[in-house]
Amino acid sequence: MSSVEVRNLSKKYGDFTAVRNASFRAETGSLISILGPSGCGKTTTLRTIAGFEDATAGDILLDERSVSDVPAWRRNIGIVFQSYALFPFMTVADNVGYGLKMRKMGKAEIVRKTNDVLNRVGLPDSNAKYPRQLSGGQRQRVALARALVIEPAVMLLDEPLSALDAKLRDEMRFELKKIQRQSGVTTLLVTHDQEEAFTLSDQIVVMNNAVIKQIGSPRDIWDNPNCAFVADFIGIENILPAERTETGVRIAGREFQAETDVSSGRDVMAAFRSSDLELAIDEPGHFAGLIVGEAYTGSDNVYQVQSDLSRAPIILKTEKSLRLSGNISLKLPADRIKILERD
Repeated sequence: MSSVEVRNLSKKYGDFTAVRNASFRAETGSLISILGPSGCGKTTTLRTIAGFEDATAGDILLDERSVSDVPAWRRNIGIVFQSYALFPFMTVADNVGYGLKMRKMGKAEIVRKTNDVLNRVGLPDSNAKYPRQLSGGQRQRVALARALVIEPAVMLLDEPLSALDAKLRDEMRFELKKIQRQSGVTTLLVTHDQEEAFTLSDQIVVMNNAVIKQIGSPRDIWDNPNCAFVADFIGIENILPAERTETGVRIAGREFQAETDVSSGRDVMAAFRSSDLELAIDEPGHFAGLIVGEAYTGSDNVYQVQSDLSRAPIILKTEKSLRLSGNISLKLPADRIKILERD
């Protein structure tokens, strides 16, 4: 097991920059997610760590030693692809043991290690089956077993759960985290799924347009997004143009007292979640709204509310037992407002 450090990494394809000056570190035994939309550079970063791509600039270090000039097959990295990449004509045991066979390991040792890792991923009786006889979740476990059996220093996961249906994806998140904790292998996960990143990760690296926007623990990023893009991408529904004032922020001419760490620039963005809004009746700081749209999510009611805070409707969420219509009065507690730098 190894720590992983990406240091000032850049990758260009001709005039196109896929990754620009990216730096982050994964400590030994940790699970780090690289989170971002399609095309942001996260998979290119992973492929460069794996050795499938050469860096244009910067360095990749495993246990403080540069591996930028080390070929992929010598980096001792296990990889799980989005498509699983299992050999359809091989049994589960042969798929899992393939890496050991390529390392010229003895047959008895291959059988022992294969059986051991299949037990660890919850597939003790699947040795003789073929991939076509397995469910999506089982195929995912086989792919994990194949990556783990070589006892990698680092494991890389490229959108490993995206091909599964929602229920199975939820189940596999917990299984994946349990397997990673039991194995203790340093793991880097690429995903565009915010819930997946928050569920699994010790640290999250948020990327957009080839650059890293924020690095932090799931709680840090959830509670304190550092810019409008991160706030929007993690699901903060209301992000409005605003101006800094001496005591907080001004949104569409309305003053709110709110703390801010934004140190430069007058123009900022004010962000708040749909659940941060409160119903109010003639309370100080309240503002009027008109419900113009409604959706039911199963656990909540979600409303579009036209107000004087913005031209576009803001989003309000209430418990499912509370149904609203027509004109309402709302309050936005100042301590719920996040003041962010404009991107």
